[in-house]
Amino acid sequence: MRRINRTVRKTRLVFGEGETEEAFLKYLKSLYGRSCKDISCRVSSGNGGSPSSIIRRAIGRCSNEQYDECFIVLDADVGVSKNDVKKAIYALSISSNNVKYPIIIQCSPCIESLFLGIIGHTALPTCLECKSVFHDNYMSEKEKLNPAKYAKWFPKDLLEIKRNDILVLDQIILIFEKP
Repeated sequence: MRRINRTVRKTRLVFGEGETEEAFLKYLKSLYGRSCKDISCRVSSGNGGSPSSIIRRAIGRCSNEQYDECFIVLDADVGVSKNDVKKAIYALSISSNNVKYPIIIQCSPCIESLFLGIIGHTALPTCLECKSVFHDNYMSEKEKLNPAKYAKWFPKDLLEIKRNDILVLDQIILIFEKP
């Protein structure tokens, strides 16, 4: 009987700060996740909270479910302290999985500011202003929790153009593209 050779795929946890990040990340995964067959990506969220609590939840999930890589997408309105990062690296180092450290990507000041930048709207200084403009003009709070709704405002051809100018967008897309 012939033996079947199977390759082990890398596993990658992509952890968003809240439900909005999770929906957008799932949308990007639907566009870009198919291009890399060597990786299995799982998108999840921390359901909001402080950066340290979100990092702890991501690290806990990464450790418990044995992911090879951990990416965390956060708003930058509340900074991530060096102590939070040190604790995350330590927690991963004592766990039994392969993750050496989490990769933290921050949207400044928030994910809605990234959305506005992709659409071409001028930058706004606060999260409250970004959320207000985005909800009033583009997607309601309820709509932005549905990954399928992002197709209207963020088609792949627009994302491809904007990723050249918006570093955070390119970093997030690369999570789903690169092995």
